[in-house]
Formats: sequence, C-alpha cells, structure tokens
Amino acid sequence: MPTSIGPGDLLAERYRLDDLLSESGSGRFWRAHDEILSRDVAVHVIAADDPRADQLMSAARRSAVLLDRRILRVLDADRFGSICYVVNEWADGLSLDRLLADGPLEPDRAAWLAFEVGAVISGAHASGLMHSRLNPENVLVDDSGSVRLIGFAVDAALSGVDTSDAAANVSRDVRDLAAVLYAGLTGRWAGQSTSERLPAAPREAGVLLRPRQVTAGVPTALDAICGEVLGNKPALRSRGTHARGALDCDSARGVTDALLRYLGDPSVQAAQEARRASERVGRRRALPMEGLAATTSALNPVPSTPVPSTPVPPTPVPPIPVPPNPVPSTSSPLPDAVVNDPLHDTAERSAGDLQARPPLTRPRPVAEPEPPSLDPPPTLAAGSGALGLDPDRTQAGMPIFMGGEVEWLNSEPPAPPPVLPEPEPKPLFAPDPPEGQPIRRPRQPDALGGATVDDREFWPFQPAHAPVVGAPEVEAPPGRSWLRVAAGVAVALLLVLAVGVAYNLGLGRNLLGGSPEASPSPSSTPAVAKRLTPDSVVDFDPQGRPPQENPEKVANVIDGDRATTWYTESYKQQLGPGGLKVGVGFTVDLGGAHPVSKVDLRVVGNTAFTILLGAEPPPAAPGTAGEGTAGEGTAFTGTAAEGAGKVSVTLPEGSTGRYLTVWLTRLPAQSGGFKGEVSEISVWGQ
Repeated sequence: MPTSIGPGDLLAERYRLDDLLSESGSGRFWRAHDEILSRDVAVHVIAADDPRADQLMSAARRSAVLLDRRILRVLDADRFGSICYVVNEWADGLSLDRLLADGPLEPDRAAWLAFEVGAVISGAHASGLMHSRLNPENVLVDDSGSVRLIGFAVDAALSGVDTSDAAANVSRDVRDLAAVLYAGLTGRWAGQSTSERLPAAPREAGVLLRPRQVTAGVPTALDAICGEVLGNKPALRSRGTHARGALDCDSARGVTDALLRYLGDPSVQAAQEARRASERVGRRRALPMEGLAATTSALNPVPSTPVPSTPVPPTPVPPIPVPPNPVPSTSSPLPDAVVNDPLHDTAERSAGDLQARPPLTRPRPVAEPEPPSLDPPPTLAAGSGALGLDPDRTQAGMPIFMGGEVEWLNSEPPAPPPVLPEPEPKPLFAPDPPEGQPIRRPRQPDALGGATVDDREFWPFQPAHAPVVGAPEVEAPPGRSWLRVAAGVAVALLLVLAVGVAYNLGLGRNLLGGSPEASPSPSSTPAVAKRLTPDSVVDFDPQGRPPQENPEKVANVIDGDRATTWYTESYKQQLGPGGLKVGVGFTVDLGGAHPVSKVDLRVVGNTAFTILLGAEPPPAAPGTAGEGTAGEGTAFTGTAAEGAGKVSVTLPEGSTGRYLTVWLTRLPAQSGGFKGEVSEISVWGQ
C-alpha cells in the first residue's frame, strides 16, 4: 500500500479520504466524500499487487448487478496507479452489534430484522450471488428504520473467504441468516462467519444451546427455526416441537417464509422500527437540557435572612470534580462516549459505528437544600428589570451575568386581547308595516337611483338601476368598452385565419401555405426483425481432448422442438478460471452475413452464457471477461446474461455477422457435479 494514501488525499481525482475505519493487511476501509456528487461514500482500498485484488474486483462486478434498496450498492470500482479500490454507498445508522449493546431485542423485532435480511439473501441466491460473510457488523438499521446490508460479496473477498464452491457459500449464508435471528434473541453469535463484537454462543458438550436455554421468553416458533438450521435436527424432531421439523429451513427462502408465517404482517414491525429511528435521530439532534433551577440556586441563592450591613467575605466555591475519561482496553469495544469523542479515534470501526450520540457531559453538583423560610418570595425590583427566582415555580428567561452573579431577565406575558362586543341581533323577519299601510310598497329611490336608507333595509325588490326622472346621469364602469373592442378584434382575427387555412387547403398546401411534405419512402421505414433460419450448427469445445461436446446432439437446438435438447458433459468442477475448462458451447451458421438484433435462448437451470457474433467462427476459447479473442479482421459483440427458462439477449444496433456462438461460462449444479442443457435457439434480424 502506498504510504502517501492518508486522510485528505483525493483518490481518482474524485474521492476525498476522510476517516480510516479499519485495516486488514494492505487493505484499508475509508469513509470518503465524493467531490463530484457531494455525498459520503465507503471506499475499500487495496494494493494492486495484493493477491486479493482480482477477487475484490470480481466480487464488486458481481454485486453491482443486484438491484435491492436494502443493499449498500457498489458505485464504482477501478485500478488507480498502484492501488485497487471499490466504492460503496454510505448510510448512517446502528449496526446489529450496537443494537444489542443493551441486551437482546424483543422477539418480534428480532424476527422482523432477520426476515428483512433473509429477503435480501434469498433474492441474491436466486440470481446466483452470495454474501459469504454475513455477521452483526454487516447488518445495519439506518436512520429511516430500514435494514441495509454492508459489504455484499466485497467483504468476503477482503477477508480471504473461498467463494469458488457455490453450494458451500449458499449453506454458509443460510447458517449466518439463522445466526442473525439467534443473535437478536440472545445477544450471542452462532454463525459460521466470525464476529469481532458479539461473544460466541454458549455450548454444552459441544452442542449449541437453543435460544430458549439462553434467554427466557423466546417463542417456540423462533426457537424451532434456530434449532432447525443451527442445532441437531433429528433431536429436535424427536422432541416434537409442534411439528416444526417439517419446516423447510435448508434455504434462505425457507427460513424467510418461516419468519413471515410467524410475523404475519411485517409492515407493523417496520412502522415501529421507523418510529424508533425517528426518535433516535431526534434525540441526537436535540441540545442537551440541564436543570436550570439547581444550577441557578447554586450560583445565585436566595437569602432567607436579612443581609447584614457589614460586608461578609464570600464563601469559596469548591471546584467541580471532573472524572477522567476512561481508557478503553484493546480487548473490549470502546464505550459510546469515547467513540464519539473527537479527541479519540480508532481504526477498528465499521460503517454502522459512526453514529451521532449525545455528547459526553460532566456531572453537575447538586445544590444542598436550604431551610424553609417564612419570608415572602422576592418581587420585581423597581427599575431593575430583573425578577428574583422563585423556587416554587419554573423560570424561563435569559441569564444575565453581573459581578459574578446570575440573574434572569423574564418577560411578562402580554395582556389578553380585548373582548369584542356582541353583535346586535338581526331580525329574522321584516317588521309589520304601520297600521293602514300596504304590506308591500315600491322602494323610494334616492338621488342616484338607489334605495333610501330606511327602505333599503327591508324591501329591496325594485332594481337599483331603475331610471329616475331628474336624477343625474351615472357613468358606466370604466374599461367595459375596451373589452368589447378586444372581443371584436379577436373574432375578426379568427375569421381571417379560418379563411387562410381554407384557401391553403383548397390549393393542396399545408395549413401554413407551404408545399406538402413528401410521403416517406419505403426505404425510410424501419425494418421489422424476422426469425432467421440457420444453415447448420456445430459444437464448440476448443479446450476438449478431443475438441468435441456431444456433436450428435447439437442439431437439436435448431430443430424447432423444445423436447429435444443438447447437453454438455457432467463436470465435477464449475467452469471458469478455477475449473477444468473456461467454457463450452456451439456455433450457428446463418448462411451469410445478417444484421442480428435479438437472440432467444431456452436453457435448463441457472446458466450463464455469452453471445458472440462475427464474420468467422472463433479460433480459440473466448476470455473469461465476456469478450471474444479472435483473429485479425473479425469482430465480436458479447452480451452476458444468466437465468433459467427462456432468456432474451438484445444485441447492440449494427451487430452483423454470419457465425453466432453461444459460449456457456457457468453451468447449473446437479447431483454429482455441473451440467448445462440447451433446448432451442432463435435468432432474429434481417
């Protein structure tokens, strides 16, 4: 590792290294800041000549394809000078080992946390990917209450875990998943991966104790799940724990389904965890509140006896004792206060440890209680603006330091607003007319044509704009004539426009009078892809001795019958750099150079493959990175995918060639080894 890499350095002209979290040989784990996107990231840095460098880059490429919000995704991976680095997302929260610092979790909370982890692990296993180092330090509950997984596949590469055996790593993840549930119920770690923060689970005579033997109150269903994965399965079945022996706990999906049956509705626990996280963040952001009354009484005591006229020397105040900060031992985790002290730092921290906690506060001396006094409490001094402290009620104000003493400036509450007068009651019905007058009579207009004050109140049935003989002329509201003129102009413009459009259409032109656009020629319309008919197909096994791979069955992939298949030999090792062969496949002759847009392939099992298209067949085995190695003048377009059943691969636009090679790079596991099988291939193009 170059000695120049340190805090403040800029990696790859983008990532500023801030905090060193941990070291492992030549590998270092940093908290960094992305200068371009202005966000915090986690950076794994290792020397380029380290034996783990290639495995680290391969793990970063594998984990980058997982699209799960609960995984801290890989954002970047590259080699920069003499170092190799991998950049992951950063999240603030508490890791599982920190959550267990105060003791085991509630059973429902532990089951929900393990269920969220199991959902991520089972989804990754379905895609052929494994975590391979699941421990409490890599399980994080962020500030929004969501579960996040740290170091997916990357942490295993840095720790030197052997990931070549897929079945062994799947079993390792399943056991570690049950250990996460065990840790939440007991606060102890029983997984296959190591944990540096939690103590090991207790055993008797080499047999792991069940959660109910360690912690009281563990539900039977959760105890049975841990026993099925971590304990002695035949012994548990013989005890008859509610027929839990029938649970399918041999896979991450089975463990997750069992936890879901226990929880019922995981959203209830998710809402509670979100509330806990919100309260934790609120406590972290709030300022520490201290008792004002005790502190004020110690600094400015209220005298209970008259002050003598002769000056009395002040009583010396003893200094406040401050206990020294404890020095943590190297064998135990640091206390939370020391971890968050900016003057103390440690290189053994994970992404879940850098949490904001309440600052370290010093103990305050408590004032001795004064004897009760019969004197009335002090009142507001005239002209001083300061209010004496009343120990019987809470004071809120601004402290004023004068002459070594403290006084509190309080503001009197404002006077209440004046009471508004009650509105006068309005009559519900009109009053009866005077005797001898008609019930209804017309309103007497005033000088402006309106009603008089007396008549407007009761009988407004005559229009206010009725003309009155001898009344002065009232002008119309301003602006009304301009509105009429604008409306007339708008109508005239619309008529002119309609006439112009009709004239242009009558002459065979477009709406604006230009020449009509020429209709598109048949050559300009996009061509529709069709299924190409291959001329022949041959097996392709350049590393075989002899170079053949069931040539008598290879014609089944183009016969149009899904029931007939071509299959490889059974291999005891998986294909790849560590296996007997890099890959195996077959080559289809399209009878001539054709533009190819899509390839449909039907495979049996979880198979990884690469599509190669060129003017000539490949002369040798393609590289393991998915790119063909061909002679001069030959171009290949490689596209990798993996899955089971029908898989469609879309080639880049402009891909043209005669020979299309399907190169299998990973075979599905079967009893006794690995074997690939292809039933049909369809090539689409022109």
